[in-house]
Amino acid sequence: MFFLADANLPATTCQVTYTISNVTSTTFRGTLALKNTGTQTINGWQLNFGLYQGQTLQQPVSGATFAESGPNAQVKTASSNSTVAPGATVTASFTASWDGKVNQKPGNINMPNRRCAAR
Repeated sequence: MFFLADANLPATTCQVTYTISNVTSTTFRGTLALKNTGTQTINGWQLNFGLYQGQTLQQPVSGATFAESGPNAQVKTASSNSTVAPGATVTASFTASWDGKVNQKPGNINMPNRRCAAR
């Protein structure tokens, strides 16, 4: 596997922030905030991320549709927030379960065909 230096990659045009809240011994709420840091509108966005240590999606809370396939999750735009203007941010939340041991944020959030910074 080869890694490229950031200087050799295209500039990021979006930023994704993932937060975990409302944690109980078996559930939590995850929120993804997608900010358009580029100069062109993002239309019909989609984010992919990993689920770890027994995390399983339970239900979408707001802002998007969610799908899960094994350890991989996908969030897609809802009609109410399908475009993200330059400088704007949209959010999508979900409820998930976890194994009660480690509730790790995904390290591999990505948007197809676009380089995003993840926080």
